[in-house]
Amino acid sequence: MNQYNIIGKITRITGYDEATDTHTVEELEGYHVNTLEPVPEWEQYRVYPETPYNIWAPPADTVFYRFDNEQQYKAEAEALGLL
Repeated sequence: MNQYNIIGKITRITGYDEATDTHTVEELEGYHVNTLEPVPEWEQYRVYPETPYNIWAPPADTVFYRFDNEQQYKAEAEALGLL
């Protein structure tokens, strides 16, 4: 049975503002979901990040997907009976 890790939006720290004592962040494009096994119906959404932000613990391989937004992910997941 496949396992799913819904990451959602990913942000990364791009700097630090000393005047306000806050980090500046950048939101990466898309809505992210990871799985342990490939989902053939989602092949068009599969991505291969150079530096993953979230992975399954080794020795498991992580399969990465990026949808345009949460609504697109939900529609695709519902079509497969996952939600």
